[in-house]
Amino acid sequence: MITLEPNRSLEHLLPGRDRAFFHVLAGEVTVAGRAVQAGQIAWSDPVHQACAWAITLAADDGDQPSVVMLYSGQPVALGGPVAMDTKTEITQAFNDFHSGKFGDIPAGPPKVPLTGAVPTR
Repeated sequence: MITLEPNRSLEHLLPGRDRAFFHVLAGEVTVAGRAVQAGQIAWSDPVHQACAWAITLAADDGDQPSVVMLYSGQPVALGGPVAMDTKTEITQAFNDFHSGKFGDIPAGPPKVPLTGAVPTR
């Protein structure tokens, strides 16, 4: 959570591989040159060629502080029950699964019939 007093700015460093989301909770903030109001979200894509990168946040000239919730992390690729960093890794995981590299998958506990159960239609 970042609180910026009116007319103040902050240069925030992020790892180059991270994507960032800036959720403005109160006030108005300029995120990398774009005005974002309370209730709005701005995001950035990773800067893969950099080890780190800076993004500038600046509060407007109102009389109340601006509040921003910042989330950042590596992008995630999803494919069914598999979550990896890239689509290539998802494809490899499915190939590994289908070729048996995940090992034996237990069938689960044995099914026991319920006594006195009434079948439904």
